[in-house]
Amino acid sequence: MTVLATLWRWGWSLIVLVGGLAIILGYFGSQHPALDSLAHFRAHLVVLVGVAALVRLVSGRGAGRWLALVVLGLCIYSGAGAAHYMLPDTSIRLTAGKTYTLLQFNAAQNWQRASTLLTDLKPDFAALQETPMPQGRRLVELMEVYPHVATCSGRSRWADTVLLSKYPFSGEPICGNSSAFVRATVILENKALTLASHHLSWPWPYGQSEDISLNVGSLRAITGSRIIAGDFNAAPWSLAVRRTASLTQTVPTTGIGPTWLLRGVELAYRPYVGLPIDNILTAGVAIAQVQRLDDAGSDHLPVLMRFAFEDY
Repeated sequence: MTVLATLWRWGWSLIVLVGGLAIILGYFGSQHPALDSLAHFRAHLVVLVGVAALVRLVSGRGAGRWLALVVLGLCIYSGAGAAHYMLPDTSIRLTAGKTYTLLQFNAAQNWQRASTLLTDLKPDFAALQETPMPQGRRLVELMEVYPHVATCSGRSRWADTVLLSKYPFSGEPICGNSSAFVRATVILENKALTLASHHLSWPWPYGQSEDISLNVGSLRAITGSRIIAGDFNAAPWSLAVRRTASLTQTVPTTGIGPTWLLRGVELAYRPYVGLPIDNILTAGVAIAQVQRLDDAGSDHLPVLMRFAFEDY
């Protein structure tokens, strides 16, 4: 029995040690993109490693118990930082002033999914990814509601990255270099607002870091009031998103929650075990409300944001 108890404690101590190292290494994404890949799973690691640390704490004495206590503290610290982005917040944050709406949605290469949402919600703007542009009659119908369309085709292995607007663009829309990226400026209330639809590649070992590097010029060129919405394939606390926010002088929106769904998980639990990779970065605007919408048939949940200019 003593041998079994010792093996039990050693086993949990090893899980706590390896899990704690994985969480710590996720903070060093600037050293190598592989470490930033660990960061995307920080919230999940915090829960799993935190449970393991609690089990080890109640399993008896020894050095492993002190290790478990330290790692539990690490989990609490890391979990507190991630909670702002993992826990949805649909509360109304702003009540005064005129507000506008923006839909962020990765349609998983199905125009009908995007079309249904646009018809139901009628947002002022839409940032779409993996959304093939319709043709013929459907394109005419789209242009009737959204006469101003900016898209970058043939720049990604995915379908088009699209910006839709009910308001006219000021100047020509601009595409990025390699990743699916398009931005355009509209004039609202005599103020310029730059909107961007962004679709980053998957994390290391794929080309996420290279995508950002190739688009440094396009990202730095965004000034004034601005909203960058997209499928970042990256958690909001990751280096990838923090780097994009630094280049654009924006901040990631809190309160969205996980948006990428794990199809192998029971439908009721998917929104809680997915990854928060559909992000909206803003500057110069006040967010009135942000909502993660119901499953729309994609492996990503749509996100609807209401906002106003910061003057209000």
